[in-house]
Amino acid sequence: MVTLQFSPDGAQLVSASWDETFRLWDVDAGRLIQTYQGHDRRINSCAFSHDGMILATASWDCTIKLWNIKTGDKEPSRKIITGTRPVKDCAFSPDDKKIIAATWEGKLKEFNTETGELISTFSGHSKSVQRVAYEPSGNHLVSGRFDNKVILWDAHSSKPIADLATQNQMITSVAYTADGAQLLATSADATARVWQANLGRQSKLVTIKDCFMNCCSYHPTIPDRLVGGSSVVW
Repeated sequence: MVTLQFSPDGAQLVSASWDETFRLWDVDAGRLIQTYQGHDRRINSCAFSHDGMILATASWDCTIKLWNIKTGDKEPSRKIITGTRPVKDCAFSPDDKKIIAATWEGKLKEFNTETGELISTFSGHSKSVQRVAYEPSGNHLVSGRFDNKVILWDAHSSKPIADLATQNQMITSVAYTADGAQLLATSADATARVWQANLGRQSKLVTIKDCFMNCCSYHPTIPDRLVGGSSVVW
């Protein structure tokens, strides 16, 4: 398992893995609803649109594919070709009109969701961008890098505005709380750091014993609850 994502209402959970599939789960029942397959290479991440209708999957095959989860269609409704290097992560803008790709070439690329056209490029990373997330207001982005750093971006100018404290190993996931007040980053060193998003000040450090944190996602309606890549719920 390489990524987990709650649906906006918290009723469903998607897990994706390197076997080129992703699975949709009923959270309360713990029941598998459906398995999807459609990428040519392994899936690195997934993201729900904010209306819960569409799921985006980012893959090693250099594409983002959009799936209509509500209809249960097993074929993607759109394919966005992001370039010639793998896509490590993706995220929808708060209005769902844009989707951003974190790429192996060290850039963030923002696309029009409807047309698939490239809107803007965020440059400044020296190595592969591992994870990306929009701040709920849409004014900022956060990205985690292969070089262990967490970067805050101005979503309108495409410029970096803050470089947060580094972790000991590569960043494996980044996430905002639903209200945008806190920012979480997990690392391959089995730690999770929480910052006050408006201040860029670290407020908490958690060590997860005997657990490689490959991914995490905040619950959209229950404050301070998140799910981690080892399927442990905090």
